Amino acid sequence: MNEISVSERALITTVTPKAWWWVLARGVVSAAVGVIITLSLNHTDQFTAVLFAIWAVGVGISLVGFAAAGLTETMSRFYVGVLAGVTVLAGVLSTFWQGMTDQPISTLIAVWAIVAGLVELFLGLRLSAGSDMRADHIIAGALTVLFAVAEFFGGAGTTWAAGLLGFYAALVGVQLILAGVGLRSVGRRAAVDGEESETEQRNA
Repeated sequence: MNEISVSERALITTVTPKAWWWVLARGVVSAAVGVIITLSLNHTDQFTAVLFAIWAVGVGISLVGFAAAGLTETMSRFYVGVLAGVTVLAGVLSTFWQGMTDQPISTLIAVWAIVAGLVELFLGLRLSAGSDMRADHIIAGALTVLFAVAEFFGGAGTTWAAGLLGFYAALVGVQLILAGVGLRSVGRRAAVDGEESETEQRNA
């Protein structure tokens, strides 16, 4: 039975559990930014732009690492690459935003969120049913799209933009930390199953 379960897992997933710590890193960066925004009283556009830039670069790096170490299928890597590129680009733009336009930083963040959310949703939906991380990508994508809607229609105030970014980052951070821990557990179970399978074959 163990040998069958290992074979079935290889067929239904394009995510390798060894990438769990990249997922965890993305979650930790997000959660940390959420905590910093929550504890800070400085909710100016400049403050939000700087923190968003730091968060975006950290998330972009973790996504690139996840694509390289954790994905075995080319199109899935492409989607994650697009997600990483869009996120880092938005982070870089945010540092120059006030000099480029009179629009609040929430406008840039909202545009990023709708694009990134849809890309991550598509990524999750295209993974096979039962694949590791499928539900996590769908949840993260849906939360990002909802975050975009809230930024677009919730008001352009600097306090609102910063507070909402902090809430979103903390929420997604916790979700991704749990996803990373869960992926690590999957890897450990798969390793145990493989060892038991080899032992049974030797004893047969």
